[in-house]
Amino acid sequence: MASIQSAEIFVKTGKDDYYGGQTVFGCVYLRVLAPCAASGVRLKVSGVESYSCSSSNDDTVRTNCNRKEYLLSSYVTIHLFKGGSVGLGQYAFPFQIPLPLDIPGTFEAVSSVGTQYKASVQYFIEASLCEDSAIKVQHYFLVHQRISSPGDGLKTEHTAHIPTPYFRLKRMSFTVHITTDEQVYQSDKHVKIDLNFDFKGIVKPKLKRIEVKLLRCFKITSKRRSVLSQDAIVSSNVLDGIEFPENGEWRTLWSSAIVGTVDHSLLSGFQDLYVPLKEVERMPTINGEFLQRNNDHIPDWMTECSIIHSDSLYGVPLRITESNEFSRLPSFMTL
Repeated sequence: MASIQSAEIFVKTGKDDYYGGQTVFGCVYLRVLAPCAASGVRLKVSGVESYSCSSSNDDTVRTNCNRKEYLLSSYVTIHLFKGGSVGLGQYAFPFQIPLPLDIPGTFEAVSSVGTQYKASVQYFIEASLCEDSAIKVQHYFLVHQRISSPGDGLKTEHTAHIPTPYFRLKRMSFTVHITTDEQVYQSDKHVKIDLNFDFKGIVKPKLKRIEVKLLRCFKITSKRRSVLSQDAIVSSNVLDGIEFPENGEWRTLWSSAIVGTVDHSLLSGFQDLYVPLKEVERMPTINGEFLQRNNDHIPDWMTECSIIHSDSLYGVPLRITESNEFSRLPSFMTL
């Protein structure tokens, strides 16, 4: 929300997250407290991929790199005011924005140790009055990158051998079998896990607690051309003179402990354990990093706005504003 003495402006969307190829339905809300000069309401849609990084050696020579690339960039005036000014009132300007099918998912990563870096892919909608840059607001939304063949139905089994504390001298161990229900997941789904143990005749250890974690590995690489072939592309962990950890940087995104009871020993295994790739209160990116939702606070005046339809590129027909796409938005809930 942006506010100065003469006006307040908000942007709301029907959802917080979308897939490439879907349409973002939303509305710009404008409350004019004093008449002001403005030819119209402008909407800017942006998708930005950016990174910045820096490092220094023992001689304190610092190397920096910064890059930014626009994945989406569009300006549209969704409404023109007659006479170049807008009077007192509360207005709602519905819009619809089709997203390209192949855009990358929202992402953000920040280094915690070593080389300092920040990399992100972000999408936002900016609404403003055409002649007054002070009256504007940015609304961020999340995009899940589409995976070409998600949910292939092929289970994947992983095996780990765990040494027991009772037989270290004999190097005895038991086996943990973890089976996932898919091989590839979209970032707004859950991973279903079956967990089983194989003790191969050894004395069962006293296992009273299991911790399940979701981790992400972030790795920055550059692409450089091979001197042997112009067509060959090889990956390097050196980017603009800055060297990154070759194996990437691991980070825990989610964890949960399972504690055994007298009636249920953990050694019997578990079926249908769910690891969330999407939390209720926080939304994920394609790589699992979580971002906070946009502020859901709705001022009372937003529920009683005059709805103004537009014939612009992002305009919305009346029949769509009366559909479920707008049922969660203020001033449209009772239509």
